[in-house]
Amino acid sequence: MWIFIAPVDNIIISVSSFSLENGVDFVYIGAGSNPSVGQLHALTGESVPSPITVSDITMWMYFGSDSLNADQGFEIQITYSSLDI
Repeated sequence: MWIFIAPVDNIIISVSSFSLENGVDFVYIGAGSNPSVGQLHALTGESVPSPITVSDITMWMYFGSDSLNADQGFEIQITYSSLDI
């Protein structure tokens, strides 16, 4: 599991490539630092999602796999942005 802390409460996850065993291997993304609460997304398969925004200064990400079959994996970029209104 990875925990990311940003200086502002707007974390942006951009996925450039994504290929996992559909329905078996997942990338879970959530707000805060506790994975038992705050899950926002469960990514699996081969679809590259649109950018994901987490409205918190802390987010977690977890990769879960059964380790039986290998796929290409994923490439994710994490940035942050302040929202000026």
